[in-house]
Amino acid sequence: MLEEIVPDTFALQLADLSSQRRHVGGLGELSRREKQVVEMMISRPTGQKRKEVYLKMAEVYEIEVSSAERYFKNAIRKMRKQGHSVGDI
Repeated sequence: MLEEIVPDTFALQLADLSSQRRHVGGLGELSRREKQVVEMMISRPTGQKRKEVYLKMAEVYEIEVSSAERYFKNAIRKMRKQGHSVGDI
C-alpha cells in the first residue's frame, strides 16, 4: 500500500456524502459555521455559483441564506487578516 502513495499529494475524505463537504485544516480562528461554509465553498463543483452554496447551507443547517453569506464573508475577512491567501474560493 505504501508504494501507492504519491509524493506531494494529500488524502481527501468526504465528511458527509450528502453535503459533499471536504475538511480543510488550518482554519482554527474561524467559528464552526464559518468553517462549514468555507469547506462547502471549496468543495463546490466547477461552475456552481456561490449563491447556490449559500442556499444549500441554509437548507442543510436550517439558517437564513443571508446568514450563510455573512458567515462566508466573515471567514474570508478573518483568513486574510491571518495572512492566508484565499484567492477565488
